[in-house]
Amino acid sequence: MEEEVIIQRTGGSKKHYLKYWVIGFFVLLLGFFAIYGLINFSGFEGESNCGDGTFENDCSLNEPYYCSERMLIENVEECGCPENLREIDNTCFSSLYFGEKIVNLKYVFDGDESFINMILYNDFIEYLDTLPRSLVVQNGENHTRRDF
Repeated sequence: MEEEVIIQRTGGSKKHYLKYWVIGFFVLLLGFFAIYGLINFSGFEGESNCGDGTFENDCSLNEPYYCSERMLIENVEECGCPENLREIDNTCFSSLYFGEKIVNLKYVFDGDESFINMILYNDFIEYLDTLPRSLVVQNGENHTRRDF
């Protein structure tokens, strides 16, 4: 004896699909707002909006910059200069640019003799004096521009 199984579709299936569409829509909406929030979230810093993590009205780790109105501005008076720079008239200068001296250098190129006039600085000249005058090549080693 065979039994016949009849499967009927009920009218409630459309409501069932509608429920999933509504839930899916709210999940997508929630995901959109979550992603939008992550994009616009500046991190735990809260008021920090100067781009390098510096709080508003505070000195940056990159002296002499100061965070003011969401911008890093040079403020030597408030933040000072880094160790290797000197402050003159609220501006930071390299210590290599002091003791100006005009030098006239003679050179020969293709048999023609000429001169180059240059401004050199005492601290820079002293720095150059600490560099080796030659480089020794060992075991087929190649030098790059960085070595000079």
